[in-house]
Amino acid sequence: RIVGYIQNHSIINPEIKVIGVFLGSCLFSKDRLVGKLLYNKIYNTKGLVIACVEPYSHSELIDGGEVNRKAWEFLARVSHHYAGKIILSKQWDTNEFGEYFHGYPASL
Repeated sequence: RIVGYIQNHSIINPEIKVIGVFLGSCLFSKDRLVGKLLYNKIYNTKGLVIACVEPYSHSELIDGGEVNRKAWEFLARVSHHYAGKIILSKQWDTNEFGEYFHGYPASL
């Protein structure tokens, strides 16, 4: 099932709200590191898989200007950029993807 989209380094939920942003391979929610995007999977900070990334055409649904504005709001709140080493696992996390984003499908 689709739990979100990636556009312009942002994670967008199915309701088309920005819920996270990438800095390099690191994924941040409003105020903390969620995990890293490596090998087409998003891993949480414990190394468990929380999502797979697959190509999907959705550009007609999303306003790029609004996504960029919200992404800058997220970036302004990221104060701790360090992302330590994550030991990757093949195991999936038992938490829902949205639980990493403070009340998914909420956005800024």
